[in-house]
Amino acid sequence: MRISDKIPLMILPNATLFPEAIISLHIFESGYRRMLSDVLKSRRMFTSRLLSNPLHRQIVLESLDLKTRLENVSSFPSIEIEHKK
Repeated sequence: MRISDKIPLMILPNATLFPEAIISLHIFESGYRRMLSDVLKSRRMFTSRLLSNPLHRQIVLESLDLKTRLENVSSFPSIEIEHKK
């Protein structure tokens, strides 16, 4: 699988991710819903970043446009998504 240089980012505070594990996400924030809608129309991949400190999450969300594609996400785990209606 080819991984793009630019991958959308989702912040997952207080989450624990395990390799090859499946995690169910309830997406209710409009920015994330738009981002994932775009992802489903393209390569079906995004990345997540864990933030355990709520203050860090607020700083990131204030400074990050959810449609921005990051230049270097090599240290983030990637997640492939499947859309279920």
